[in-house]
Amino acid sequence: VYSSSDHPGRAGWSWYTGSAAWLKYSMTEDFLGVKKRGNKIYIAPCFPQSFRELKCKMVIDGKTLHISFLRAEKARLIVNGQTKDHIDIRETEGDEEIICYFT
Repeated sequence: VYSSSDHPGRAGWSWYTGSAAWLKYSMTEDFLGVKKRGNKIYIAPCFPQSFRELKCKMVIDGKTLHISFLRAEKARLIVNGQTKDHIDIRETEGDEEIICYFT
């Protein structure tokens, strides 16, 4: 923490002490709602009401997930055209197209 009068109380090394990892964790698990538990991936985003759609690409266990988040009246998860409640990473072949409808 700086003690100079120009920067009182500022910390210049916060990104080196683990806060970047916590930011990634919070964005992935809390905001995007992508949670890996064992071999299963669950998706339940927590977006503000103003969000209508969002797209992201994630690589988990070497598998690429192309996720489209779309606001809808009913929440559901579509994986390669099939409705599912989770993704089993062992059953994925590589590039997976995922649509997560959220309310």
